[in-house]
Amino acid sequence: MKQGVLLINLGSPEAPRRKQVGRYLRQFLGDRHVIALPFLPRWLLVNGIIVPFRASRSARMYRSVWTSEGAPLLVYSAAFLKKVKNGLKEKGIDLPVELGMRYGEPSIPAAVRRLLDKKAERLLVVPLYPHYARATYESALAEVEKALSRYANQPSLRIIPPFYDHGDYQAALERSFRETVTGKRIDRLVFSFHGIPLTHLPCSPETAKACNEDPETHVGRYGTCRNCYRFQCYRTAELLTGRIGGDRNSYAVAFQSKMGKGKWLKPYLFDVLADLPKQGDKDIAVIAPSFTADCLETLQELDKEARRIFLSAGGTNFLRVPCLNDQDLWAEKMSKWIAEWHEKSLDGKIL
Repeated sequence: MKQGVLLINLGSPEAPRRKQVGRYLRQFLGDRHVIALPFLPRWLLVNGIIVPFRASRSARMYRSVWTSEGAPLLVYSAAFLKKVKNGLKEKGIDLPVELGMRYGEPSIPAAVRRLLDKKAERLLVVPLYPHYARATYESALAEVEKALSRYANQPSLRIIPPFYDHGDYQAALERSFRETVTGKRIDRLVFSFHGIPLTHLPCSPETAKACNEDPETHVGRYGTCRNCYRFQCYRTAELLTGRIGGDRNSYAVAFQSKMGKGKWLKPYLFDVLADLPKQGDKDIAVIAPSFTADCLETLQELDKEARRIFLSAGGTNFLRVPCLNDQDLWAEKMSKWIAEWHEKSLDGKIL
């Protein structure tokens, strides 16, 4: 059976202008996995309130990080795709590998179409999200299923699970961290994860402690909590800190990018950054493991806004660890994952 690989990331607007950003926001926020409202209230909220008031401001922020090649997320993703393909060729593996963005272009349906045009009968789907969340991982898989539903002869699927605790991913994070901070003074390492509404968690706030202690067996609002985003974030921080020789007192976990007035995961990043200098932590490094490629949230929200808040609060040095982007080690690890799947599939071990 001929095989194919689909890499998925979030996506970016076509251009940093109000019209294109508005189109992107309507697609993104119109997703029921992102805003969990019935269709009509969600449509009215997005098109009548959010986009008219947010599009211009978001366009200005996108312009502040846009490159001559385009949106950073797309540029890094394309470079990563190229390195993954080269890594497979070096292993003697000739597989079609396509990149699909959940929102914007290149779209997931278009990427699926290209793979089917190449006669792929078995697909490996790789959401480039280290953690499970309804608004990212689950939404991406739903879009893949929707795209495939249009075809009579659908390929079999193998889906890479969230890889937040995988040794290869942790090794790539460690590489980025060490390349950034070696030889520099660091009082505290701050892990900044993308925030999500509390209603997106599988467990309630009241049972979160039990979930964190044993997510494999704890049962929350939506069943088992092994897919608890909050647990996976804290576990990511714990594992990486162990790799670099730190302990629980050497790092802090925070959540960024809150939107709207609802209750989201705490502590909020800006609150943490404003408080650290008061505790004597004036030299910090910030790492954002929930993003595999630098984007608006890292290049603008962290590099600019978060930096300003920390330095204004009395901080001295603010270092941001780059995302994995097209890091050679990360591309090598991804090529290895794909090669392992390919070989097992040929042996009939993965159906």
